[in-house]
Amino acid sequence: MSESRVRQTAFHAHAEASSQPIASPLEGSVRESHAIDKLGSKHNAQLDRLTWRCRRGLLELDLWLGGFLAASRATLQPDEMAAFERLLAMSDMHILDLLQNARPADNATMRAFVARLQNYLAP
Repeated sequence: MSESRVRQTAFHAHAEASSQPIASPLEGSVRESHAIDKLGSKHNAQLDRLTWRCRRGLLELDLWLGGFLAASRATLQPDEMAAFERLLAMSDMHILDLLQNARPADNATMRAFVARLQNYLAP
């Protein structure tokens, strides 16, 4: 049995035998960082959801949208994040039409966001 598996088994056996739960060595620091970052956690969770939703069926969109989000993650404003969420709710072909100017965006906020996406150049 590998050394890490032995440690894991011993840790779980001790935890089951003890009446008190055993805290992992990093538990305190993780809790403290969550308390400190509580205000930003909602924003980070939203960005994580956007990152996941950028994974599309078309490779071109996957690279374009995912690359854009990775490059501009820190500078996205709340209205842009809302527009991005609305955009990601659309079908791949609808998004592609918007990005290639084959279809107009439905409002000014979406038009501005699509223009920002169109100006993004992958590194």
